[in-house]
Amino acid sequence: MKNTSWFALAGALMVCGLLATPLRAEEMAKAEEAAVAKAKTSKILKVAITRNFFTNFPERIIKMVMQPFPEIVKKQTNLPGSIDLCAKSTDLADQLAKGECHLAVFNSHEFLWARAKNPNLKPLMLAENKTTPLKAYLVVNKADEIKNISDLEKKEVCVPGNSRPFAETFLNYQCCKPGKAPKEFYGSVRKTDDAEEALDSLSDGKTQAVLVEKAAWDRYLKRKPTMAANLDVLKESEDFIPAVIAYIPNNMPDGWSDIFRKGMISANDNPATSKLMMLVKISSFLEVPENFEARAAEMLKRYPPTGN
Repeated sequence: MKNTSWFALAGALMVCGLLATPLRAEEMAKAEEAAVAKAKTSKILKVAITRNFFTNFPERIIKMVMQPFPEIVKKQTNLPGSIDLCAKSTDLADQLAKGECHLAVFNSHEFLWARAKNPNLKPLMLAENKTTPLKAYLVVNKADEIKNISDLEKKEVCVPGNSRPFAETFLNYQCCKPGKAPKEFYGSVRKTDDAEEALDSLSDGKTQAVLVEKAAWDRYLKRKPTMAANLDVLKESEDFIPAVIAYIPNNMPDGWSDIFRKGMISANDNPATSKLMMLVKISSFLEVPENFEARAAEMLKRYPPTGN
């Protein structure tokens, strides 16, 4: 009688969805297969991009910046397209796997972290902006005689509010003691409106270190050479790999990946599309280079996934 009651209870729980069932797992797998099948027969090329490409931009500005992208794709490939914003980069790989999009635009280090969890992800192309190189520095004041990262423990570091994810990743991994986050290592992590404000504070002795991207540092050296003369680069990042346009080959309609790649590679040579590309902050689309995997392996050594 007791066993009968238990089986009745277990059955009721399964019906209510309170216990996992093989049937539910099977249904989920079938739903994902159906979504992938639908993606393969889609008439629209669906692209998703993570929101952190648009640091500190309000939603209406982001929509304006993104708006020309489908037109660029249409002009270059004759494929009708759409682009959607993904709140978190960690969700992009899931969207690809579920067939919710055909292509996903990742920061390169985030692509490598996602691929570590989902080996089916492949790089189709790279997208770069030559005017804003993916290189960062940790800058200090010469008068403070700071020789290495450990000298900055419990000191203040300034981080410009418009710093991109690659720069903050460099700060997190290379500009702290191993195992410590910036807020644990530094006495204070102060946000500033921009790099110039932060570097002015550093030159005036009001802070002890500044995270700055290459383009902003180069501008400062030209605009304020006297103040820049007080400063020195303590730590320099490598050149990060440009943004990765990723896909899962089996989830793309037949031939679309080749059509997209061949069409977009010459986009910057087309006067009509090159102007639109300026609006979306892309100077050129690049083939995946032969040394991509070697560079990727080096990046993963320096910036391993956190496991979150």
